[in-house]
Amino acid sequence: MVPRGHWWAVIVMGSNGVTVLVGTSGEQGPLLDPETLLEAVRGNLVGGSPLVEGARQLGCLYREWIVDRDAGQRIQAEIGMEVGTIDAWISGQLPHPLPGVPRATESVGGVIARVAEASECAHWALHHLGEPERHRAWDHLAEIHQGYEDLVRQVMAGLIVLPKSWPGIRWPGIHSISRAERPVRGRA
Repeated sequence: MVPRGHWWAVIVMGSNGVTVLVGTSGEQGPLLDPETLLEAVRGNLVGGSPLVEGARQLGCLYREWIVDRDAGQRIQAEIGMEVGTIDAWISGQLPHPLPGVPRATESVGGVIARVAEASECAHWALHHLGEPERHRAWDHLAEIHQGYEDLVRQVMAGLIVLPKSWPGIRWPGIHSISRAERPVRGRA
């Protein structure tokens, strides 16, 4: 028996060296515990949940972006689509928030994207940056990791309202406005 408040996951090493997520504790509901999320982002897990696949895909996209800065626009669009896919899958599976609780600023998919970005930057920094920058990258990953863990607890207890997914500046409606209709910088 696992004590209340502790995360656990059943993970099986496949014959091809890839780890497969078989199941997790129920306290986080359909959300991944922080360690499992990081394993998925790094590509060390397959299957088990659409969140595992989404996190793995986000990790791949951020790794690609780090080595190919010229592909940024395309990769940003793909990240936005993956965030939307995660949010669409998770939206009906979470408990309803309690009345009067505060609102979060990012959706689940958005937070998973931030975790993936921080993880990939930290791993890249480990091999390419000096000590002060490397330390800051890993410190940031630890902060994001803890924030995700707190968010999971708040979501599952109904203590926070999550926003709906929104692609932001990549929204197709923004690009359809003609130049003449666009506001001039510095004016509303």
